[in-house]
Amino acid sequence: MVEEGKGGEEVWVLLSKPSLSGRRVSNENRSRVLTLFRKVKLGWPRLICFTALEVEGRVDYSGYFYFCWLCSREGVEMGEVRVCEGKSLGGSIRNVVKHVNELIPNQPSQSASQITFSLISTSYHLCNLNDIHTRSPSESTLNLLYKGCKGREVFVVFEPGVYPYREGERGFLAKCFLMCQELVPILVNVKGVCERKEFFQRSNFLTLSNIRRGLGEAVEEVGRIDGGGEVGRTLAGAVGRIGRVVDLVRPAGKLSGSVSMKDWEEAKGELEKGMERVRTVCDPDFGVEIKDWADLDDEF
Repeated sequence: MVEEGKGGEEVWVLLSKPSLSGRRVSNENRSRVLTLFRKVKLGWPRLICFTALEVEGRVDYSGYFYFCWLCSREGVEMGEVRVCEGKSLGGSIRNVVKHVNELIPNQPSQSASQITFSLISTSYHLCNLNDIHTRSPSESTLNLLYKGCKGREVFVVFEPGVYPYREGERGFLAKCFLMCQELVPILVNVKGVCERKEFFQRSNFLTLSNIRRGLGEAVEEVGRIDGGGEVGRTLAGAVGRIGRVVDLVRPAGKLSGSVSMKDWEEAKGELEKGMERVRTVCDPDFGVEIKDWADLDDEF
């Protein structure tokens, strides 16, 4: 839910994308950090928070380290910063709220009772957060911000960074990866149905059908390029799994009948497996070693 800030205290939150190596920063995460750094050069807010997610038993701090390196290189004096660890984004955001409540105690004055959170990430990630907040509010990460700052009037604004992959082979992979990311709010909705907390939304059925069609066209495209290979096999498998999901939930999507709980559970499993496989194979992101940071041609 994007809102206009109304004044009061500002808190900027960098939603980090983890790297799989402690000595690297994800190139996509680097783009997010650069968006934050450009804002910082115009002035420091009351507080900056970095989410730091646990991946394979290790907390990833690479985005925060890269930001500190940029500030040191460009001579920017750092203000209040907190690193908010968590096994999930929700866990990290809970720690953001904890730090905000500790550092910015509620005051009776109107200005201090208002907090504007600026969430910095790439567009697809922010869109998913917004869609989940709108369609599945019980699972919304944003609600942790709205409800966690007791006695405050909370506003949330989105600050999208530039997604760095648009052309060439990585651009093709990105197209497939981003199509798959559109399934994230749908998976949340299907899980809600399985847990008997939500009804399936007809718009999600239409999106499922469109994504299956789009991935099918990508299978044909990659087949013309190099015969498919692992990418082609992965996409073809995802098309099959999403097609199965479409068949399973069609009665609910078409409002023509009911779907058994067994079929909902199968749909959830097929969707999870297809999405994870596409994410693993088609995410074009890569890590940038610390030793190479000084050679990057970044514009501020």
